[in-house]
Amino acid sequence: MGKNKLHIPGLPPIPVVSDAEAEQADYLLCAPANFPTPFKDNFTGFCSQCDTKVQYRWHAPRKPKLLCISCFAKQS
Repeated sequence: MGKNKLHIPGLPPIPVVSDAEAEQADYLLCAPANFPTPFKDNFTGFCSQCDTKVQYRWHAPRKPKLLCISCFAKQS
């Protein structure tokens, strides 16, 4: 696992991993499809747990299941 970490106030440090390691994740945390974004090239899909429409960046890992923020919060 990489030594670099992403620091977001209020959350524990998040490890920065390689693309190959990211492909092995269980889930990809996604924003709701109606969440405002400056990016016009986002991909869309559906949360693997509740079928809410979500959006994610085109360069995100493809293998992990999509997970919306609400379902993620319920698991935490």
